[in-house]
Amino acid sequence: MIDAAQANAPLPATKGRGPSIADGPIESKWDAFVTGLDMTPEDAGKRIANLLSLANRPTKKRIYEASVQGQTDGSGNCLFKIWDVPAGYDAHLTRVIVEADGFTPGTTYSAGFWQLLEGEQGTTQPVAVGMLRTFATVIPSLQTDNDSNAWAYRSGSSVLFRLSGTAPIASKLVVVSFRANLELRD
Repeated sequence: MIDAAQANAPLPATKGRGPSIADGPIESKWDAFVTGLDMTPEDAGKRIANLLSLANRPTKKRIYEASVQGQTDGSGNCLFKIWDVPAGYDAHLTRVIVEADGFTPGTTYSAGFWQLLEGEQGTTQPVAVGMLRTFATVIPSLQTDNDSNAWAYRSGSSVLFRLSGTAPIASKLVVVSFRANLELRD
């Protein structure tokens, strides 16, 4: 049984316990904290502000997703720009989805091929024929890669889509959806 003297006695201090109202006003806690760090309150405030700014700065990587549409000609071919890589970034296309009017997973289009090309920014002219990714055409199509294997597009270049098709896909709307991982160049 606890008597009245024991009930009103202060609790023993325990190592590692958090602050309580009984410890005094917040200013004295701050002064004790700063004194323990061996720095002035102004220096401690600057140090904390610096740590917070580092935690809140933007990351060097971003993800960009978009869908772009183009039209095939009477022969089933098309070439159009799907995206301009922002200046100062390199991009890796990690996901590309190609769809066309009238074709579903149950009724696919499977003739010809489609390519991802690199062009000069703002144009639909490929930089070099050797710098492309070619896929056998099956539409709808989904291609995925990780950053290490995905095709890299450099800062300021354009990503182009070219479909070399046949009559069944002539005069059709083609939609290219993609995901790019952007990395800020150093």
